[in-house]
Amino acid sequence: MGMPKKVLIIVSSGEENKEKAMIGMRLAIGLKKNKISEEVGMLFFGPSERLVAGDDSDINNLLKEAADNGINPFACSGIANRDDISVKLASKNISLEGASKTIGRYLESGFVPITF
Repeated sequence: MGMPKKVLIIVSSGEENKEKAMIGMRLAIGLKKNKISEEVGMLFFGPSERLVAGDDSDINNLLKEAADNGINPFACSGIANRDDISVKLASKNISLEGASKTIGRYLESGFVPITF
């Protein structure tokens, strides 16, 4: 039994645990790049949204690598609006969506969630 064909990586770890957030991002990239999973989604939720909205070069490099591999990440619009980081996230090509509905849509489509 290998990895599922459809995976949703949910990254909630923020600045207090940057390495954990980066591991989740690297897993998503590796699954897609190495064709281990056919479809890979990436959701930033909670503290991770502030982390990716910042100017951290490690995070920015992983965001670029994710995009280069066809991963279009999204973040929770409610938290982004609350924390006033919507513009910063959008400038990094991170879509903003209601997390509850989006997670539900992924689960209904057969994606397996993995959290970091």
